[in-house]
Parts: sequence; C-alpha cells; structure tokens
Amino acid sequence: MKPSDRLRLVVDLKKNQERKALAALGASQKKLFAAQSQLEHLQQYRREYSEQYQRLSERSVGLEQLLAFRAFIDKLDQAIAAQMRTVEREQRDAETKRRFWENAHHHGKNLQKLYDKALDNEQRQLDQLEQQEMDDRASRAARNNGNGTTSA
Repeated sequence: MKPSDRLRLVVDLKKNQERKALAALGASQKKLFAAQSQLEHLQQYRREYSEQYQRLSERSVGLEQLLAFRAFIDKLDQAIAAQMRTVEREQRDAETKRRFWENAHHHGKNLQKLYDKALDNEQRQLDQLEQQEMDDRASRAARNNGNGTTSA
C-alpha cells in the first residue's frame, strides 16, 4: 500500500470526525438559541406582568389579589434565574463543541496537506521513473543504431 493510500484512509476518517463535530456544534447552537429565546420570552412576560401589577397596585384592589400577583412574579423570577443558568450551560457546551470542531478542522487540514504532499512525491517518483525508462530506451536505440543494426 502506497503512503498516500494509508494517508487517504486517515484523512477520510478525520473528515468524518470533523463532519460529526460540526453536526454536534450545530445541534448545540440550536439548543443555545432555543434557551436564549425562552429566556427572552420569560423576561418579556415578567415585564408585562410587572406592569399589570403596577397598575393594579395603583388602584384599590384587594390585598389577596396583589399578593397573588407578587407570588407569581416571584415564581417568574425563579424561572428566569433557572433559564439563565440553562443559557450559561448551553453557551459553555456550544463553546466546547466549537473548540472541538476547530481542532478537528485544523488537524484535518494538516492531514490533507500531508496527503497532497505524499501524492506529489509519488507523482514525482513516477515521472522520474518514466523519464529514466525513456532515457534508457533512447540510449539502447542509439547503441543499436551505432552497431549497424536497425531498430524496429
């Protein structure tokens, strides 16, 4: 097996690994965007609910209704805090997967360069061999013609 053939196998494996890493990065980013979107929705909902609470507190409303609003806002705050932690976790995960993909990509590019170089070397050797064979044929033809024999 030629060196380029062995390298081709490694390059193909590395490209497959890079594709998988890219797919994992894409999935991770999708989860991150979904978590960020959910956080924004919760924050928007909290702002709207806080405005309603403000308007209710300015009117003469029962204490029980105000307490229920306040308790719900507290639950929204807890949900927002939990969602922020989720966003942070998804950001870390996406960053880890991005670094993994970058490493696989760079390693794959380096292996591809090595493969290309091996192909060039093999082609150069073939060209040299071909040239040597043509030189040998020409030399034999010249010797045969010089000895009075005819070449076919």
